[in-house]
Amino acid sequence: MNALVIPPSPNWYETDISACAPDNTLIYGSRNDIVIIENSEPNVPASVRKISKAHSQKVTCVKVNKQWGNNLKLIASSSEDKMVNVWDAETGKKLHSHDKHLGSSKVIGVAFAGEERVVSVSENGTIVLWNLPLNQTNVIDDLLGPKVSVSCISSCPHVNWLVAFGLNNGLVTVVDMRKNGKVLFKMRGHDKSVISLSWCPAPVNVFPKNPYNFVGEKKSEADEPKEVSLLEYYGYDEDDFKYFDKYLLNRCDNVPEFPVDNDASKESVQDEENISSLNGSSEQLTTSDVNREISSKPVPMEEEPRKEFLLASSAKEGNIYIWRAGTDGRLQTFLTLPNNSNNHRSKSSADKLWITLCWIAPNVLLSSSKSSELLAWALPKPQEYVGNLIYPLLVCINSINCSSSKNYTVVHRDHSALLFSISAPLRLYSEYDWRCIEDNLNAWTLSQDRLLLNTKINNERTNLACYPTIGGSVFCMKLSPLDPNRLAIGTTDGFVKIWNLSRPHTKQIVMSNFYQKIQGAKVSAMAWHPVNEHQLACGTSEGRICIIDVNNKSKAPVTLPQYFKSEVYVLEWGSFEGNIGLYAVGEGRLVLFDLNKSNKDPIEFNQFQGKFIYSMSWKPDNSRVLLVTKSGQLIVCRPDLSIIKIEYLAHRLTRAMWHPNALVAGTKENNWVLALSNCSKNLTVYDFSEEEKAYENVISNYQFTDLVHDVCWSHFEPSHVLFARDMGIVQVWDVRKNEIISTMVNEGFESVLSAIWSPLDPDYVISGSRDSCLRVWKVSEHPHVDENELNKQRKKVIKHSTNTPQVKIEPKLSVKPSKTDLFPVYYSPKDSGQLVTDLRGLLQWKDSLTIRENSGESRPIDLLDIFGSQECSKNLINLNESTLKQRGQYSKSLQLSLFNGDISKCLNEAIEEKRVNVSMLSLAPMVSFNTWLKACETYADQLTEEANSDPQEIAMYYLACHKVEKAVDSLCNGSLYREAFLLAKCRLLGQDVIDTIIQKWAIYCLETGYFEVSAQCYIYLGKYEEAASVLFRRTDPDLLGFAKDLAEKVGNEDLKKAIEFRLNAFNGVGDAGDSPNLDDPIVNNV
Repeated sequence: MNALVIPPSPNWYETDISACAPDNTLIYGSRNDIVIIENSEPNVPASVRKISKAHSQKVTCVKVNKQWGNNLKLIASSSEDKMVNVWDAETGKKLHSHDKHLGSSKVIGVAFAGEERVVSVSENGTIVLWNLPLNQTNVIDDLLGPKVSVSCISSCPHVNWLVAFGLNNGLVTVVDMRKNGKVLFKMRGHDKSVISLSWCPAPVNVFPKNPYNFVGEKKSEADEPKEVSLLEYYGYDEDDFKYFDKYLLNRCDNVPEFPVDNDASKESVQDEENISSLNGSSEQLTTSDVNREISSKPVPMEEEPRKEFLLASSAKEGNIYIWRAGTDGRLQTFLTLPNNSNNHRSKSSADKLWITLCWIAPNVLLSSSKSSELLAWALPKPQEYVGNLIYPLLVCINSINCSSSKNYTVVHRDHSALLFSISAPLRLYSEYDWRCIEDNLNAWTLSQDRLLLNTKINNERTNLACYPTIGGSVFCMKLSPLDPNRLAIGTTDGFVKIWNLSRPHTKQIVMSNFYQKIQGAKVSAMAWHPVNEHQLACGTSEGRICIIDVNNKSKAPVTLPQYFKSEVYVLEWGSFEGNIGLYAVGEGRLVLFDLNKSNKDPIEFNQFQGKFIYSMSWKPDNSRVLLVTKSGQLIVCRPDLSIIKIEYLAHRLTRAMWHPNALVAGTKENNWVLALSNCSKNLTVYDFSEEEKAYENVISNYQFTDLVHDVCWSHFEPSHVLFARDMGIVQVWDVRKNEIISTMVNEGFESVLSAIWSPLDPDYVISGSRDSCLRVWKVSEHPHVDENELNKQRKKVIKHSTNTPQVKIEPKLSVKPSKTDLFPVYYSPKDSGQLVTDLRGLLQWKDSLTIRENSGESRPIDLLDIFGSQECSKNLINLNESTLKQRGQYSKSLQLSLFNGDISKCLNEAIEEKRVNVSMLSLAPMVSFNTWLKACETYADQLTEEANSDPQEIAMYYLACHKVEKAVDSLCNGSLYREAFLLAKCRLLGQDVIDTIIQKWAIYCLETGYFEVSAQCYIYLGKYEEAASVLFRRTDPDLLGFAKDLAEKVGNEDLKKAIEFRLNAFNGVGDAGDSPNLDDPIVNNV
């Protein structure tokens, strides 16, 4: 076991979200944080650090400076909060920042232009050139065009004034950033959005003018000219080609000899003489066809390197283009991605094609594929010369082994989802040494499968590191009871991860992911099967419960019938009729799922009705069950869930769990129970023997100041308890000594949600926090830290995070609503001729006053429909009324119905379709009183379906139409039980309805802390025991005395003794002259 940090997942669909320094340090953005993974020795875990809350919103791009070294390690980052920051990678402190990107467009990317300047660009094309030493910015608008949409940015590593921008319309624009900037080239090759740009690391054109030649290195003037063979130039020894020489000689010896024909020879000589006489040359032609064939073969020659800045671009399509961005801006060549491999199918679909690039060496270009593979392209393509005499003389580098039929090789297929970012250690070459490629090339790849892979680019494809990442917060963790090395991790993004702790976990960490049937919901509870080691039960925040087969990822989980509608609190396997059943707690209820009848609804337990249960714990020997209720009761049950006794504790518990040594009879810890109360902020260990009351036998108690999210007993040391706190620390508590022996502080003081002991070594613990990190701590390396010192450190971190500039929200100007016409269908002539015709028809009608006959055929609206008879006008109004209804403009159609003088039809349709509004209610009495009553009831029904409706308004409309029962229900649904009770008592005669309201009122007051009101309700209902248990939680001696009388009245001796114990504790404090405070009554009795 070793200390380790599993980092959070990088942000998806951001090509420049990661950057790699020359020393192989990986930096990437995760949400609004920046994660730094430093390189280390092969068998040493990498150091993972995090700049917490680096931005107020999601990080979009990170870059490192080119001269990365001990004295200068800079990180530039951009975010959706429109901020650009520069960080010191060693200390994690912010050195500079600016917010010059105004408007609503987000910052797309950032790049170092040399060591002293940073270029950033927003989506609308605004470029900011930032001088770091002077902290001066130059904002350049509309350089890329008035209406552009930028998708990516990349600066040339060889000159600091050349920057390339990728646009969403497929253009690649190269800009000279000197002075006020100048657009050099606009290169069109892609049809879709450009997502990745990568410059050649050498300032030469690696492509020869003649495809059979090769480009050499530039010779220094100081070097003496010497003849270098082609093979030696490429770094090959003579021994490497000893078989090649023999092969070439054998091919030459096997050249066929042609038979000599004397007549043909004479004719040939005569032809040669004739040709010589015609050309005036005495040059003799060869007579050997073989010699003539050999002389026609091209001989590869070395070309002088041409200075050039090559740029590779990729988009959401299958082509990669390489441009001469430093000279003429023309296309050098293009590469076509292979089709999806039949042997490897990723989850990414064709409509989400995402091709990213990384030019790692002058002759090697890395890219993703359509199948989420990592491809290495050899530049230029290796040639197979005619006759196979030389194959291949032109080899890109020793690490890329490409055939002549294709110029790429698959580096790995280790990702199962879309690969969206590639980064490699930045190495720059010159014209003199660009062919001296190092053998330790490696690259980092980031994918949607949440894996960070570091792969060596060679024939062996060595995997240097493999880090799984966490997408959501680590909410819960469970160790398998049969295989303790197997740890289940539940996250808030709907994933269950299985981690085998027995495997080495320095740099090669492997986790199995399960997300079917649970993805999209928080994993709130888990439980391993006590017999079948491959079965894991999971509960979600949406109330779903499923059984996962962790040994078979292809097998879909078994989903149990959904019983709960909200979060599942606890899952526990326990005995049931001689078998094993799954107990689930949620929504205050306890149910049992019988897996032999998995299709049937779960079994409910009626004996716990009215008790809001939210936690349970089976004793390891299955002899007892603990149930924790919201009213502060701790119920001890037998395996058949029959109640043995009820412990009344002073404060409501959050969780209770048995000691793991309960399996061992005769040990002191056999009946120990750890109780957590976030209400009173204390951890208490009770001895739950049957002879004594728990509150009378307290082993130890510890008081804390914030929330505790998780607790865990140690399996190695019986008296050690691990607990995770909300303030971002994990502590180890020695129960016997009642002291904290270790404090592990989370980076950034992010809240720790879960913690568990390592099953391999008692000196290691594992914690999961809200910042999506999983940490393995070594306890002995983290001594106890004083609480006051922790608070000081935490305040500094919080102060630093609150100083982060927030997004400037521009106020929205109120827009005056536009007037709409009541007559969408009206007279509209096509042209002046049509207008004159209609005017003549109107004139003729005015002179004759004839009535137009209705033919029943549809025709365009003319002037006679407007200025004609009354019936024509009514027809026009009816036509517009129906048109407005079809468009959903019911208020305007109601207004037109008023024009006709009959709104009964419109109101009746609104009542049937449940679209009554206030205007219709005011007009309903015009039709009839019954119509108004129906409209009131319908409108009230509509309000009940709205989320933010006022329950008093709903009750008013129900009462207006004499629906008293519905009015009472609406008040109860809005938690207005007092109003509902008084209304029911005045208007209703049945006592059952009143008792139901009082019961709901009592439960509501109990849950919200109004214990006195809850006791009043219980006394009204005659439930004196419940009233006494509620008042037991108060500290007032008069209330406690009255609660004692109630307990004595019902004959509950256990409750009476508990109240007497609490009352005596209070009186003891009062006798001593101290202020009465029973927030921690147990501490006074330990």
